[in-house]
Amino acid sequence: IDSKILKIASLPGLSWKGLRIQKIFKIVEGDKVIPILMLSKRLINQSGMDALYLNALVDFRFIDVLFKKNNIENTGEIYMVTEEGVFLSNSRFGAKAFQSKISMQATPAKNKSAAFETIDYRGKSVLQSQQKIPPFNWTVVADQDMFEILNRIKQLERKALIYALITGCVVFLLAFLISTA
Repeated sequence: IDSKILKIASLPGLSWKGLRIQKIFKIVEGDKVIPILMLSKRLINQSGMDALYLNALVDFRFIDVLFKKNNIENTGEIYMVTEEGVFLSNSRFGAKAFQSKISMQATPAKNKSAAFETIDYRGKSVLQSQQKIPPFNWTVVADQDMFEILNRIKQLERKALIYALITGCVVFLLAFLISTA
């Protein structure tokens, strides 16, 4: 491990169940940018003095794979961002980790519903839901284009209208046949 990475372990960070959570950083491998999270645990020797740090690096590329395997139709996607809106995972439609950013102004805290309509990083109107991940202060974002959602609703509306017309015609025909018999 590079000495720069080990220096990060000694910096103050968030703490969760005895693990210190350092900020996410990136490692560049050729043309790939790999988001990495460092977790560190201070180990204490018999005399109670700091002895060593146990460090673990978490590769976020596996999270990308999990997020890309979603069942949110054609335009739905899931991604993870920091509290500032910086992408921690790549998106289905081109946003890159550490390179792209979204606005975090429209959040469930300001919009009391679980899902809300907003404009995404592509400038498209989407139905979006966000879930904070404590203690990291990251947010998992799931969204789907409003066009696709409304298109499905319009299809259901057309089907309901057709069924209502057919039912009305059958009832009218039966009433006519019964009344003339």
